[in-house]
Amino acid sequence: MVTSQTQSSTLNDTTFHFFPRLPTEIRLEIWRASLPSRIIPIDSRRPCPGPSDDRISIWQRPPSIAHVCQEARGVAFGHGHLRWAENATGPVNRWAKTWIDPSRDLIFIDTVTDLPKAIPKDILDDHLLADAKQAKAVVISWDYINFQHIEHTAHLMDYLHSPFLYIAHKCIVHLSQQEAIDSGLFGCNAEETAVLVDYKDKDRLLAFLGVCELTNEGLFVLKELINSLDDPSESQVGIFEYAQKDFVRAWLRLQRHGIPTFAQAKDNPAYEGLYDEFRYLNHDHSLVKIAKDSVPKHRPVFIFELCQNAQHLLIMKHLPDKKNFNSVCNELFLKQIYTADQLREHLSLNLLQ
Repeated sequence: MVTSQTQSSTLNDTTFHFFPRLPTEIRLEIWRASLPSRIIPIDSRRPCPGPSDDRISIWQRPPSIAHVCQEARGVAFGHGHLRWAENATGPVNRWAKTWIDPSRDLIFIDTVTDLPKAIPKDILDDHLLADAKQAKAVVISWDYINFQHIEHTAHLMDYLHSPFLYIAHKCIVHLSQQEAIDSGLFGCNAEETAVLVDYKDKDRLLAFLGVCELTNEGLFVLKELINSLDDPSESQVGIFEYAQKDFVRAWLRLQRHGIPTFAQAKDNPAYEGLYDEFRYLNHDHSLVKIAKDSVPKHRPVFIFELCQNAQHLLIMKHLPDKKNFNSVCNELFLKQIYTADQLREHLSLNLLQ
């Protein structure tokens, strides 16, 4: 006899009991679709500094499906592998095992850094050299480019055979591990600690804005952009478009492609109209149009990166009002609370009562 309780439990059961009966090819395709596409940040600074250097390593663990069954593990290790890598952000000579999937992972070059010296050699070997043909895209932060160190970007493009280039504006997201999982914004079990969002994808931007606002972060650019998507005359869309033009201008200035400098073109009838009155290249000029074909395909995006500072994660786990996050961090700094043990003691006395 089927009772209402039995029907209710059946409706709430999300287990797909017929999965083992599916053809092998379909099961393998489902496992492959379950693999995360991760973004590995390379940064010469700590992306989210805290009272101390006690933070979770950025090095990735194997994807969750590697622990499900032998078949799923075979799929995971058929695409990626574990290897030792130098932890450039940790103490001297600190090494850690990291999961590498060159066919799916993206490198995120953040801040001004002496590429490739600041990038751990093992990451270079896996992502930029040994698997250069597989690297479909690379992510460069606006802070990194600043359109002054673009020669490093050009060097990287040569290594990668001109992949697609994302130019990212970064937002740090402060969530506890469980909050990140519950949000559903960072993949299964929050395995994707950094996520790219197109600058015109309003729905996803709103979703990330919601979690960013928990800690009352400075989100002026993000908020203004979302507002401007309803009104194209607003300034933030223009900022993104100007950034694209600046990137193109910097790239052309670096490569030259037979384009003379302003001083060389001045008073030369052959280059009439190449520069405007403000000494900027005229992008409608035939020489510039030809040269622009060499510019890497690129698109501006937001990158939302989960904070990996161990102390910040502990604070977020126990803080009742997330909007007090920044004030609590400032208080820890003023009280010179640097270690995890000191932080736990402080939290037990002040937040866990």
